[in-house]
Amino acid sequence: MGAIAAIPEPIAREQARILYRHAPVGVVFSGATACLVAAVYAAKGWVAWPIAAPWMAVMTACVLFHLWLCHAFARAEAPEPQRWIWLFTLAAGLEGLTWCVGAFVLTDGAHYDRLLVVTLLSTAMASGAAYVYSTDLKPFWVFFTLVMAPYVVLFLIHPHPLSALLEAMVWIYLAGMPTVAMMNHHQFLATLRLRFTNQALADDLLVQKDRAEEANISKSRFLASASHDLRQPIHALGLFIGALGPRKMDGEARLLVDHIARSVRALDDMFAALLDISKFDAGVVQPHIQPVAIGPLLARLGRDYAVEAVAKGIALKTVPTSRIVRTDPVLVERVLRNLIANAVRHTERGRVLIGVRRGGGLRLAVYDTGPGIDPAEQERIFEEYYQINNPERDRAKGLGLGLAIVRRITALIDAPLTLVSRPGIGSCFALSLVATDEAPPPLEPSIREATRASGLVLVIDDEPSIQEAMTILLTGWGYRVEVAGSLAEMQARLPALTEQPRLLICDYRLRDGVDGIGVIAALRAALGVDVPAMLITGDTAPDRIETAQASGFLLLHKPVPSGRLRAAIANLIRAAERELAGSGEPQ
Repeated sequence: MGAIAAIPEPIAREQARILYRHAPVGVVFSGATACLVAAVYAAKGWVAWPIAAPWMAVMTACVLFHLWLCHAFARAEAPEPQRWIWLFTLAAGLEGLTWCVGAFVLTDGAHYDRLLVVTLLSTAMASGAAYVYSTDLKPFWVFFTLVMAPYVVLFLIHPHPLSALLEAMVWIYLAGMPTVAMMNHHQFLATLRLRFTNQALADDLLVQKDRAEEANISKSRFLASASHDLRQPIHALGLFIGALGPRKMDGEARLLVDHIARSVRALDDMFAALLDISKFDAGVVQPHIQPVAIGPLLARLGRDYAVEAVAKGIALKTVPTSRIVRTDPVLVERVLRNLIANAVRHTERGRVLIGVRRGGGLRLAVYDTGPGIDPAEQERIFEEYYQINNPERDRAKGLGLGLAIVRRITALIDAPLTLVSRPGIGSCFALSLVATDEAPPPLEPSIREATRASGLVLVIDDEPSIQEAMTILLTGWGYRVEVAGSLAEMQARLPALTEQPRLLICDYRLRDGVDGIGVIAALRAALGVDVPAMLITGDTAPDRIETAQASGFLLLHKPVPSGRLRAAIANLIRAAERELAGSGEPQ
């Protein structure tokens, strides 16, 4: 009893559930067989009907009671397992007692063949119980003992030449079958314990997974908020530096401004890398697959990195090619720039070679004679922020985000990236692309026409430092500027405007949960015209980036270099002027 009490509650509940689920078929079969034998014996006159009929009625009642008990258990809510197992044991005991009585009712010493039939039938029922009732041994012991006990006596009180043999066989059976039942029981318990252990581990793993996902979401929210808050002053600082650029100053002051500008650019590079990771995770970057001529792309990249390679005393060579591939030209260039920049940065002597490998399909390859990468590190280098031999986080050695971005891009454009590297020899990164005979589209000329820097620009930003910096910068470029910290503030100023604005510049995330998309729509409605507009954001949260991208407005990310901002303003205004000119409306 101590062992039974020690069984954990969940296992006991499962024992009861399986016991009641398996019982009905065996109970019905046992009862039907018993009634059939009794009816045949009575029909042949071997047993009197007044004796056989009541016995059959009791057996049928036992079966019906057992079936009712199974039905009641199935309908019970949160059944207490031990109580229901004892009830099951009672039902099994009543059936076993009926079989016990039947062994004496259906047999006599004069007809040994009839005794053997009933004995065989009883041992079959007892054997079935060793399997069906072995989930909990209490019903088995009660049923088995009551069913088999009569035959210890019957073969003694009915003399026959085979009595001694049959008595011995009964005792062997009485010793062997309980062993089988106990073995089944222990195996069943072991299986149940293993199942519940696995389930507990799976549940714990799910909890840990949920906690990890929650922590990752919290981390992303924190990083997005921290990034937004950090970008605001850095953006303002960049604007102030841009406003200082054209002003006259002595050499020492100019040197200080240049140092500040370089520091701001370094911060801008870091935030740009973080933003790229967020963009790819948000799924807002969509590839535009088209035929691309590889030769001109490689030649341009070679020129771009030649100065840096010469400064380090290494050779940088691009192998000419006329091959054309189908890919996204912007994204594949981004991959190559990351790979070439890494190769030049880490190669101290020798050379960097960029070209097309033809073996095994067309592959763009970047070779270097750098330090190489240990096989144990070759997968980890694609993780965010992971860098080899940079424990001090020297920014000159990069941020550890370039190859993480490369991995995302190559998956996006379906261009598998392979790495072959030997420590002390060098590395080769190869990008597999699909060759084509299609002609690449003609290059579209960029908008380079000078746009007269004049007219009114409306700026909505809730940071006073950015309002001031934008005013100084845009005024220095020749624009007239009206700034406000909210939609309501700008709407209040609209009636006093003496001219139609040429451009709206709005921060994406304003106070009180207001977003720039709604602000631009409201201002356009108030002005009665779709004024060109752009969004500027410091957010890196993937969901916000996706929403901003979907708005269709030009989206710039803080900190915005003054040159990029100036070009974006000029292009938006020029595009609007062209559209008006094409429609024939007065400008």
